[in-house]
Amino acid sequence: MTTLADLTLADFLLAALGFGILGLLCMTTLPAHWQDLQGWAIVSFVAIPGFLVVAAVLIAFPPLLFGGLFFLGVAAMAKK
Repeated sequence: MTTLADLTLADFLLAALGFGILGLLCMTTLPAHWQDLQGWAIVSFVAIPGFLVVAAVLIAFPPLLFGGLFFLGVAAMAKK
């Protein structure tokens, strides 16, 4: 198992590059007023890692995952 102490600068740079490229991919679905450097930085370095952290917490605690899916279904039904 890799710990934070085992990571090198190259690992962090590779992660930043990966988030940046994934952010560019996500930018194609955002409205025009988000498609600038500030919007790309927010999506790449805040939204995507934040989503991954939330997903990891939900997977580590299955009741949260199932509760989240339940409320997502309730919200989807209310939009009709």
